[in-house]
Amino acid sequence: MRLSPNYVGHLFKTAHGQSIVQYIFDFRMQKLDEYMRNTKLSLSTIIDKVGLERNNYFYTRFKKHFGMSLSEYKLQLGQEIDGD
Repeated sequence: MRLSPNYVGHLFKTAHGQSIVQYIFDFRMQKLDEYMRNTKLSLSTIIDKVGLERNNYFYTRFKKHFGMSLSEYKLQLGQEIDGD
């Protein structure tokens, strides 16, 4: 197609209202939410399945995305806090 990555990013943002990176992150968080609600998989397994890395940045982004910490989110779902 001979389009620069910057131009493709611009086209995507114009069409979808967000960057490709943000779109992919939001999609991954949506899948994480689905797995946490609908499976008994460990958090580590879910994070691997959705292509995220479990680190401080993940916890910061999780809280920003869901408006609560991972511990609060797990409590809301009725899951164990300390269990993975």
